[in-house]
Amino acid sequence: MSLRNELREPSNNGDVSATYNWDTWYTNVRQGADAVHGANPDTLVVLSGLNYDTTMQPVVRGQTLDGGDRTFSFDDFAGYADKLVIELHNYQTGASSCADLSGSLYNGGAQAMNPDEASTVNVFPVLVTEFGFAQDGQTYKGVYSTCLAEWLPGNTAGWMSWVVAGSYYERQGEQEFDEAWGLYNADWSGWRDEAYVTELLTPMVRATLG
Repeated sequence: MSLRNELREPSNNGDVSATYNWDTWYTNVRQGADAVHGANPDTLVVLSGLNYDTTMQPVVRGQTLDGGDRTFSFDDFAGYADKLVIELHNYQTGASSCADLSGSLYNGGAQAMNPDEASTVNVFPVLVTEFGFAQDGQTYKGVYSTCLAEWLPGNTAGWMSWVVAGSYYERQGEQEFDEAWGLYNADWSGWRDEAYVTELLTPMVRATLG
């Protein structure tokens, strides 16, 4: 159960914006996690970070949470600390270097999978729950997609692609809104970019499961 998708800084309310920090995040995450665990103690609780869920660095590295003086502690999740998972998103589709892209993921929170790193304080399972790009027959050949196709299976991270759906019932007031990033085409009858699925996605799945 993911507590909240892509916590974004409010741009139209100064009072609320002032509370957009890790200390506020921690207060609410603890309450949400307790509620989920109380309702179903067998459920994994997935924690999303700030900045569109692109970073969990202060949590993984045990840094003081800005906005307060606390640090993340598994002791605050007594009885179910082993059920906490962190998730990350990445949409650096313009990346020109795989080292930079994978480094961004690592420093953003994927470091949680590496207990041997000196600065890793809190170890978690990691899910990259969103990555994706235009299914146009060309974009999959770039650094972003080819790097992730290699890097993700090479780690213990789980991953999910944005997005499977080729269209929406309604989006932005438009019915049957087309999703250019959808793995399926608009009527869901086949792959939008079969070359990507064949050349990168299918081997990526097999490498992850292997």
